Amino acid sequence: MIEQEYMNKIEEIKQNNDKLTNWEAKFVFGDDDSTPIDTRPQLSISQKSIVDRIYQQRVQGVESKPVTEIKFESNRVVANKAETGSFTVTIDNDVVGPNVSQREAVAIVGWLSEVIDTIKPLENAPF
Repeated sequence: MIEQEYMNKIEEIKQNNDKLTNWEAKFVFGDDDSTPIDTRPQLSISQKSIVDRIYQQRVQGVESKPVTEIKFESNRVVANKAETGSFTVTIDNDVVGPNVSQREAVAIVGWLSEVIDTIKPLENAPF
């Protein structure tokens, strides 16, 4: 069951449907390939993130800002946007691997943030 908080946000988004982009309207109201978002049994984390973004931008009027840094729970793993538009992933401020797309950076940083302390413990970490 979808949490009440998200049902409320979806209802407010629907009331502001004149502000939605074509893609957002299909996401909220459904189309030939998908059902309306509020008729689904539950929302995935990414669907919640999309609902939050649409709510902030279209209902609350918050301007979107370009992503320049990606990080999650761990401050040890960070991706920063390079001048080329790609992202450089670092662990403990050391670059790891080639630059990647924003989508790849989110996946890499998300996973590494969860496992970094297991695969590469801090040398001076208290035990």
